Amino acid sequence: MENKLIFDMRKNSWLENAGLVGLTRVLGKEAEDLKEDSVFEISANELDGFGEKYFDWLAKTYGRYTKIHEIIKFRSTLEEWQNDDFQNFDKQQAEIFKEGFLKLFKETLNQQSFVRLIGGTVKVKNKPVEIKGFCEGSEEFRNTADEIMEKAGEISGIKPKNDENLDRIRETTRELTPKLLKCIEFYSNNSRYFYARLLAYKVIALGYSNVSFLNRQNTAADFIQEYQDYFVKPVQEFLKDTKGRKEYQCAACGRPIGKEKLPYKTFLTGIGYDYDKKRSNAWNMQNDLYICPVCQWLYSLLPLGFTYNISRKDRQGIFLNENYSLSDLVKANNEVLRTIKDDTDRQGQNRSAYATMMRSFEKTFEREKSGTALANVQAVMLINGKYIFAIVPEIASKVMKRAFQTTMGKDHANLITILQTAGVKDYAGNDYFSIYDAVVQHLNRAQKLTDLIQFALSGTVTQNENWHVSRSQIMALMSLNQIFIDEQRKEDNFNMDYTKEELSLAYNRGMSLRRALMQRSNNDKTVSTLAYKLLQTLKGNDLKKFLDLLFNVYLYTNRVIPRELITSQNDKEKMRELGYGIVAGLTADGDKAEKKTEDNED
Repeated sequence: MENKLIFDMRKNSWLENAGLVGLTRVLGKEAEDLKEDSVFEISANELDGFGEKYFDWLAKTYGRYTKIHEIIKFRSTLEEWQNDDFQNFDKQQAEIFKEGFLKLFKETLNQQSFVRLIGGTVKVKNKPVEIKGFCEGSEEFRNTADEIMEKAGEISGIKPKNDENLDRIRETTRELTPKLLKCIEFYSNNSRYFYARLLAYKVIALGYSNVSFLNRQNTAADFIQEYQDYFVKPVQEFLKDTKGRKEYQCAACGRPIGKEKLPYKTFLTGIGYDYDKKRSNAWNMQNDLYICPVCQWLYSLLPLGFTYNISRKDRQGIFLNENYSLSDLVKANNEVLRTIKDDTDRQGQNRSAYATMMRSFEKTFEREKSGTALANVQAVMLINGKYIFAIVPEIASKVMKRAFQTTMGKDHANLITILQTAGVKDYAGNDYFSIYDAVVQHLNRAQKLTDLIQFALSGTVTQNENWHVSRSQIMALMSLNQIFIDEQRKEDNFNMDYTKEELSLAYNRGMSLRRALMQRSNNDKTVSTLAYKLLQTLKGNDLKKFLDLLFNVYLYTNRVIPRELITSQNDKEKMRELGYGIVAGLTADGDKAEKKTEDNED
């Protein structure tokens, strides 16, 4: 029998690397505990009770976002009310009890996935069958819960609008509290099994499905033991069988395999194909790709290697394949996990996968001095059930470094952070289009932000109510683009003569021109029409028409044409970016804008 398992971190395979990160998390290994190279060893003994460690880590990491956690947490509130004999039980607390806790308690009783734990009715061959609960004390719990819901029904239609109603709700709550505490104790004692069921569907199913406890035909009550039997036990048997005939090779790791051959990655969500449903994908209709039990077990750790924000409805996930060494890989992804936990717990923020990635990158740059610290790092994101891949190019790494160091506004937010709330509601069939996410996508494709600037300004010019983009966010976009163009020209050994000071000056020119037009015409539509026309010429890259329009306005308002508009005509790229700055200044509300001195026009 082999007494240990050896895993190599792979430079070119994020799947196995994500599984490795999941394995280190379950075993409680931090980056500092790992060797400098890319090899990770575990003893065969560590497989004993691995299923318990697997679900314990999930509960510790994601359990706080589940209904069961909320119910168990409410115990302290009930005890506090009970200890002061409900003297401070007011209208607000009555609402919390009725509309918050009782509704949540009822939801858990009716949750189909809990039936095998607490008992209830299930359908067998389309016929209702009453079953006993798996958890110890489930029958007593069910009887107590039924008594609670019957009594709670007496106050379901009552609102604490007056003292009489409040007293009635208070007395009912007083009567129900001992029984509720008893039910909460049941949930707490068996929380491991409830967390396992909830997180199997909330987290694990994002990585794989249709096997073991996630198979619809599976009737197992104990998901922890089911995981151990389906994924871990075959590995233990595989390690024991050192003399059996091995006529096949694992398609993933190359280990010799025999009768224990398993279909290749078919259970992973969004990866591979189901051979039973699509045999034509295999040569001559015969599948010849198999994996060993060790790789199947490693792939079952994929959801634990990713970091998911399950407080979001779309439960986006991210994995950073920073594959310089195993310790770097683990450190980078644990940083992502801490970022999401801190943001959600302390600030209540539901960051997207892109925002999480950038927050993690920001922390990396705080440690690393090099502007290329993130160059060629692969980010794998799960968004709306699909994997999206991005490899950070060197120019994007340099731009991010400078952007994180550049602040603006009264809050001194950096150019990346300030864009977090920029977006458009109900756009192109989506509930929300995030400009922040689009910026990150552009940078990862080494693409300029000019089209995003055009997009952001278009809604501002037309005063679209769904556009949630402030003046400072538009300026941040343009400043980011200026940094990108600067880095791009450095790569081409071409000096950049377009600076952020010139961008700010262009913005001030636009504001100054707006004030002049308002003094002359006293009509806001005149300004918005001009801004729209200028924006359209920039979109069509017709700089000649843009300057014609602009020069005519300067003549109309009896103002001197700024020198930089004349001297920048030979650099079309610079001229276009300054043009966007002018349009941004034109769209700024003169009454709300900060008072600025008239710019020097000589």
